Amino acid sequence: MQVCLQFNSGFLYVAPFVVGSCDAVTDATIQDFAQQIGRQLPLLVRGRSVSKPKGSRGFSFHWSNAQMKWDVIPANDPVWSLDGAEFLVYLDQKVVSPLGKPWSAKEMQYVALRLPPHPGFARSWESAQRVAARYLAAQEG
Repeated sequence: MQVCLQFNSGFLYVAPFVVGSCDAVTDATIQDFAQQIGRQLPLLVRGRSVSKPKGSRGFSFHWSNAQMKWDVIPANDPVWSLDGAEFLVYLDQKVVSPLGKPWSAKEMQYVALRLPPHPGFARSWESAQRVAARYLAAQEG
């Protein structure tokens, strides 16, 4: 199934494919979603408030510097306040997963595993601390 991706500051809206209304078109697979989201991370990770589009299901992707990974939870509140380490994915009710069912939190966790790190992680204190620890360990060994 091909889907239409509409990227906005702080969130992505996924709808059935309609000619002329998409920022990107992709197959509704875990790998394709992860690639398209990864390309747009700088736009998506913006602090702001987002209103849930009517008739959609939402998921919040939040970056954890401590764990160096994305976490995913359902996000179906009418308004969601974002910090700079989070973005939302809203799926139209007609968009189905590769299994032919509505996307689940488990499937979104697989998408999260394939995403690149947060764009600001390389400049974070946690990242610098890990680099320093590896350098010191190499000097000792």
